[in-house]
Amino acid sequence: MPSANTKRIEESATTALKAALLRCPILDSYIDSNDKTPSWDGTVFVYKSEKTKKENLAGRVPIQIKGTEKVIVSDTATFSCSVADLNNYYKDGGCVFFLISVDLSSGNSRIFYKTLLVVDLDKIIKGAGKQKTSTIHLNLFPTEANEISSIFMGFTDNVHMFEIKPAGWFVKHNDLPVTHNGRCDRYPLFLPAGKRKRVPVFIFQQIKLFKDFIHNSFILVVHAQKHFIHHAFGK
Repeated sequence: MPSANTKRIEESATTALKAALLRCPILDSYIDSNDKTPSWDGTVFVYKSEKTKKENLAGRVPIQIKGTEKVIVSDTATFSCSVADLNNYYKDGGCVFFLISVDLSSGNSRIFYKTLLVVDLDKIIKGAGKQKTSTIHLNLFPTEANEISSIFMGFTDNVHMFEIKPAGWFVKHNDLPVTHNGRCDRYPLFLPAGKRKRVPVFIFQQIKLFKDFIHNSFILVVHAQKHFIHHAFGK
């Protein structure tokens, strides 16, 4: 059974997050400070508009909340997370992880978060190897309603994506809009049938291919830093 002080920390952390989420009319949170379910502390439902009806539901986001009395003055934080929990998040399709620093005497708090999609969890779990814990890095949670909503909308938009390793593919350069420095966009991937030909493509610093298992489609994620033009050869 948690100590009285631990319970106060958990309740203060949960209260702080609930207050932040209440600023967002498209979010509806179900969080229990005394939740006993393994690895999760609640769910945030995301709606397409302020009409929070079933037919307007965009998706659900599982969340995990960790409270601490440690004073964190930086805009970033770290947390040693159980690999067992990480595996549970992975199997469930990901989660948004919160670390909340609370001051019980003043009631002040600072919220930090990390969006953990399956793609992210796969890398973290593999990187942990045989270790029982892995350090995750969190950023300061925004205070503006639009920015908060964007975090959860981004999760529901990308929850079904899983990175795969393609065995030879092409992207026609005229199908890729020009990207701006440092911007990450998504574009449809075209897999030509029949005999493969050499076609011009854009080569960026980082290109990843994802599979959307729900919509049965491929997504090409391009991290654009510098623009190059090259040729790709298929088999």
